[in-house]
This record gives sequence, C-alpha cells and structure tokens, in this order.
Amino acid sequence: EMYHADMATLDGAERLGDHNVYVIKWNDLKSSFYDTETGLLVGTESTTMTPQGETKVVTQYSDFKEYAGVKFPTSMLIPMMGRELTFELKDLKVNPGLKDSDF
Repeated sequence: EMYHADMATLDGAERLGDHNVYVIKWNDLKSSFYDTETGLLVGTESTTMTPQGETKVVTQYSDFKEYAGVKFPTSMLIPMMGRELTFELKDLKVNPGLKDSDF
C-alpha cells in the first residue's frame, strides 16, 4: 500500500468493531481500515464474485505485538460461511539468520 498511495482515496470515517477508522478505498473491490488513534491497519474489505453473486468479506486484525521493532497483528477474525473464524499468531520470526550487514 505504501508504494501505491496514488491509487488510494480517503472514503470517510466509520466504526469497525471497537475502532474508529479511516476508510481507504483502493478500488471497487478493496478497502482498508486504519485506526484513527494508532494508525494501525485493523481491517480490510474485499469483494469477490461467487455463484451466489457479489460477496464482501471484512477481515479484522487485532492484538498487535512488536516483533523486531515492527507491530504485527496476532489475531485475525474472518467471517466464513456464516461463522467467524479466529486465527491467532503464536510466534513470529523476522528474517531469521540474516544480519544487518546482509543488506
């Protein structure tokens, strides 16, 4: 998203779960939701075509923890087939085995 900011438009502000968010619209099929206080990406919305028609899926990200100086969401909530599935990150290694001198 950082490299294609010219393709995004601010589509307003709304509420997503417990967050007040800015809605960034990338195109008719994809939007991102950024928390107004922290600036963290707390959700995405994607639209796909299915045999039943157009379907929108909102994925929510939460429980951010810092790994190697970068905050990552450790919980992801995805609605699927009438249910909500929660995925939890247990551990994350950023570029294991690489040294700063490798860059």
